[in-house]
Amino acid sequence: MYSQVKIFGNKSLSSQKLRDKEKSPLRVLIIGEYFPPDIGGAATRLFNVAKGLTLNGCNVTIVTAFPHYPTGNIPKEYKYKPLKIEYIGNFRVIRTFVFPLT
Repeated sequence: MYSQVKIFGNKSLSSQKLRDKEKSPLRVLIIGEYFPPDIGGAATRLFNVAKGLTLNGCNVTIVTAFPHYPTGNIPKEYKYKPLKIEYIGNFRVIRTFVFPLT
């Protein structure tokens, strides 16, 4: 391996820094409207993707809407807040308000 690698013009990284960077886990951001406790296929698939990525060593963050499906009612612990950050399993869930389309 080379002792230095040129990245983005004048900046360079030593071999040690590259090795340290390779050891850090991949960070993944998933954006979706439905996530458990919402019911349905989309929420289940999104949860399973996040769980699989976490089991493979990735740091996963999900940005999603407040729970509202299928009734359309937002639970009171989420009402009147711009966002809420939760931890489910080993991944972070950022829930936020989404305007209704209809």
